[in-house]
Amino acid sequence: CRPRLCFAASVLIFACLIATFHRGAWVGLASGAAFTIFIVKRHFSSRYNIPAGRTISLLAAFTACVILVSAALSRHGEHSIIKRAGYGIGTDKLYCSPVNTRVYLWRATLPLIAARPAFGWGPDTMIYAFPRYAPPPSKFGYSDKLRSKPDKPENLFLQIAYEGGLASLTFFLIVIGLCIKAAWRAMRKLSGDERVLAACILTGCISHLAQQQFSFSTISSGPIFWSMLGFSIALSNLAKNEEKAKEVEDGEKRS
Repeated sequence: CRPRLCFAASVLIFACLIATFHRGAWVGLASGAAFTIFIVKRHFSSRYNIPAGRTISLLAAFTACVILVSAALSRHGEHSIIKRAGYGIGTDKLYCSPVNTRVYLWRATLPLIAARPAFGWGPDTMIYAFPRYAPPPSKFGYSDKLRSKPDKPENLFLQIAYEGGLASLTFFLIVIGLCIKAAWRAMRKLSGDERVLAACILTGCISHLAQQQFSFSTISSGPIFWSMLGFSIALSNLAKNEEKAKEVEDGEKRS
């Protein structure tokens, strides 16, 4: 009964995610799903004797259920999933789609970063600096309707580079890289529930970073992301302690 409840809860959660207007979350969902398939096939299927055919069938059934429930949750007309997806990926430069808006913000933010590369412009200053110093949309061939007063560049890495400079971005990437490396090491070295937890944390971090390339950190997602990074360090230390204990035990047996 428990696996069925988990399956139903997962379907409902992912369906609600797709049914929202947060199309950037779809990118995180796709990235997480792809990474989950990778680690299950490489690190879990052989150890837990999970047949490849059964895994594929389960993923296909899960995907079908998510699509059906998402369609039922979404309203018709302009609020349907197909309408929103089409609106989101419109690439005509005269069309004010979310893709065009983000591409313009990214391209217009780069000159601002280049103007102050060391320490940036400061936190939460984009709404003031962007209208005064950023290139207009027409410079990149976009409609002037894209001109606005954004407070974020809709990209986590660009935001950090803009607000704190390349020094802050470098430090951020080092911290993230070390935490992801720790989670990967814990997933390979641990066993049982701790191994599964490390894999979930690693997948969650990858999904969040993928989604943040089209959005920015918020109070609802940021603390969860940093908590997962903290858990990755804790699990890595647990793996190290287990390795040391095993070495001591093996040494006692040899002696």
